[in-house]
Amino acid sequence: MLRYAAEKPELTRWSDNVRLFELMAREGIMDGDDADGLRASYTTLRDTLHHLARQALPGRVPEAQFARERALIVRCWRQWLD
Repeated sequence: MLRYAAEKPELTRWSDNVRLFELMAREGIMDGDDADGLRASYTTLRDTLHHLARQALPGRVPEAQFARERALIVRCWRQWLD
């Protein structure tokens, strides 16, 4: 988002991840499927951590629990940040 903010100032309107993924796709910067997948991964992980925190449980889950989300995040990380 920061890379494109000077050209597309509308990207700076919101600070939450869900809207940022939507804006990046809408502006044609990020593939729509990737943006949807990252949004879904983020909300799934966030909701799981919040659920654990409300129960006063550690914020750790089995490694395999989010394998699909992790694969998408790693692929996008490499594409955008490597």
